[in-house]
Amino acid sequence: MSDEDRVPVLVELRYERDDPLAVEFTFHGPTGTLARWSFSRDLLLAGMCEIAGQGEVMIWPSEEDQADTTLFLRLGLQERHALLAVHRAPVHHWLTRTLAAVPLGHEMAGIDWDEEQRRLLRTV
Repeated sequence: MSDEDRVPVLVELRYERDDPLAVEFTFHGPTGTLARWSFSRDLLLAGMCEIAGQGEVMIWPSEEDQADTTLFLRLGLQERHALLAVHRAPVHHWLTRTLAAVPLGHEMAGIDWDEEQRRLLRTV
């Protein structure tokens, strides 16, 4: 990849208790919002330590042994994708906060299943 193919972007990370299984990455470039991707928090957690994902989202850490390694995200189809490199430490700290808000295994604890069933039946 040449330097002219590289574009610096700002990454905004979002996690909502209303959608406890997902994380959202929004990428902002010089001209505004470039893309918004949502994928599973579990996928991001796995990708922090080893290659994870398939298809349109793949995440993996660099093989560096330093404290602030790089985290790679390949987003999009094989033929047309973006390869992003972000500092791993800020993502790790952000993930730690999401886990404090909604611990692993408790993502579905706050869901009112009766209300979900009523909502589903109203749309049928």
